[in-house]
Amino acid sequence: MDHDEELAGRTTRRTAVSAFALGGAAAVISARSRGLAAPAGDAGPVLDLAAFQSGEIGLGVSRDEWVAQVGEGERIDVALGDDLYEYAVQIGRIYVAFREINDFSYAHYIEFGFGADGLTYDRIEPIVRSMMPADARATDAYLAPATPSGPTAIASWRYTSESLGSVHPGILPEFLSMRLQRRGDDNAWLVSSAHLMAGEIMQ
Repeated sequence: MDHDEELAGRTTRRTAVSAFALGGAAAVISARSRGLAAPAGDAGPVLDLAAFQSGEIGLGVSRDEWVAQVGEGERIDVALGDDLYEYAVQIGRIYVAFREINDFSYAHYIEFGFGADGLTYDRIEPIVRSMMPADARATDAYLAPATPSGPTAIASWRYTSESLGSVHPGILPEFLSMRLQRRGDDNAWLVSSAHLMAGEIMQ
């Protein structure tokens, strides 16, 4: 998939960031950037990335299912109402925030950190896709281009998934995927982090 051609600049950087900030778990990023929840220096042993690509865990799964597959991870205190955990893997870090709705705790937010240098799209795409519902279908794509004051572009896709919506009555079938990216020396996109966030009915 050629993301350079598919993404159109149909939104501004400000509206893209605003849309991202609407989700409570998304505030994890800004909290960490302000030093409120700096990534742990040691997130325990480095796990095999394959454990996260088994198809048994991903956006919308219950906390019990997630923990049964890869363990609980290193807890990060962000004081935002969500339980956030960090895992060290070969490609960088994976973060998951669990949200409770009507006594059901599920993976509401997943973040992939690919290091300061980032990884190319062909490497990150299967990793990110593996934690989406299998029936996820993209409905919109946006690119908020880099600016002098914000040198990282923000690419975002909105998806819908019937299976995600059927996990629990309180979870909506729509979710958001965002990638923070910059151009490398060869003008290819390099992705420093990617984020998946499920929709939910506000209580």
